[in-house]
Formats: sequence, C-alpha cells, structure tokens
Amino acid sequence: MPSWSRISRFTTFSALAAAPVLALSHTGVDGGEHHNFLDELAHGVSDLDGTAALLALGVGILVLVVHQWVKRSAAERQRRRAADPDRKL
Repeated sequence: MPSWSRISRFTTFSALAAAPVLALSHTGVDGGEHHNFLDELAHGVSDLDGTAALLALGVGILVLVVHQWVKRSAAERQRRRAADPDRKL
C-alpha cells in the first residue's frame, strides 16, 4: 500500500501538470491565432465575466484589508487603555 505522502506528491504533480490546460479558455474558432498581447490584456475587462471576477476580487481584498485595519486599531486602543487607564479615548 502506498504511503499518503507519495499519493499527495502524485496528486500535486498531476494538478500542476494539468494547470496549463486551464489557460486555453476563450480560444475561438481559429485556436486563438488572431489574438495579440493587447487583445488578451483587454479581454479581462471587456467581457462581463472578467469584469465581474475582477470586481469580486477587489471587493474581497477590500473586505480583508478593512478587517485587518479595524482589528489593528482595536488592539491599539486596547494597548493605550492598558498603558494609561485614566486617559479618555
């Protein structure tokens, strides 16, 4: 019976070997031969699905950054209160 680390390495290698196939989306009828760099760059914002994906990514990052900011500011307020309990914040 193979060990779990061997199976895990095989699974990871297989997933990484198959990853370039995912980049073949939206190739068109001619296999994507008419596309140039600017067409591919504009594709991410010209389609509705690309725009929605970028917008969702931006909102997710914004939520994470605001969460970290609020958490750090609360920790800073707590630290200041512990250092000077008579001070009004």
